[in-house]
Amino acid sequence: MFFFMAHYGMRRGEVAALTLDDIDWRSRSLRIASRKNGNQLILPLTDDAGAVLLRYLRHGRPACSWREFFLHLCAPSGPLKPNAVSEAFRKAVKESGLAIPFDGPHFRHSCAVHLLKAGMDLAAISHWLGRASINTANRYAAIDLKMKNDEIVGPVAWNSWSVLKSPHK
Repeated sequence: MFFFMAHYGMRRGEVAALTLDDIDWRSRSLRIASRKNGNQLILPLTDDAGAVLLRYLRHGRPACSWREFFLHLCAPSGPLKPNAVSEAFRKAVKESGLAIPFDGPHFRHSCAVHLLKAGMDLAAISHWLGRASINTANRYAAIDLKMKNDEIVGPVAWNSWSVLKSPHK
């Protein structure tokens, strides 16, 4: 579940709603039905995502008649609700001992930053995340500006004068 939130920037409700029918192995695509705006999004099924799906199907998902991909493994069995995705993450974080806050948008934000660092433009990132408008992806423009600044002068604090104060000798 968390792989799909991080890799595709999926919302917890989108992960919970993912069905076996949303995976098209022949065309190597993944259909994501957005609960937020009601649109359908078709994204490529990457090799990594395919491997995760196959591993879960072979070793994690119980044999049953439910079409939803991710299921409760304990009673009561059945499809996950979005809140169950959040609870599963909180449990995993607690067991790991790491101090990681959970907020669904953090996965989407991290995905967008990863795509931006890989060279994807804002319009493509907006589409990848299923945004209705590129304007909602503009928050990543500031990150892009900082990344370009870091390439030129090295990673420095935004309000730092350290570059100007460096000795010339």
